[in-house]
Amino acid sequence: MSQFIESIKIENGKVFLLDLHQKRVNETFTHFGKKNSLDLFKILAKTVLKENGLFKMRIVYDLEGNFNSEIIPYLFKEFHTFN
Repeated sequence: MSQFIESIKIENGKVFLLDLHQKRVNETFTHFGKKNSLDLFKILAKTVLKENGLFKMRIVYDLEGNFNSEIIPYLFKEFHTFN
């Protein structure tokens, strides 16, 4: 079964570009001929957001509407060399 990922920026309790993430999720379901989609707004309404810091909410979902979500601190990648 295929799985898809949405990574949503959350900074100081503010969620960024949720409407665009919802649009992409809807388009994924539509592309595969599914009528129902996930409601990211409802998922976030049930989620406790930390007030301070930069986080990434990672939602892994399938076309049956199953999903797992986690909020993790956003870590900037360190580059030591550029090729």
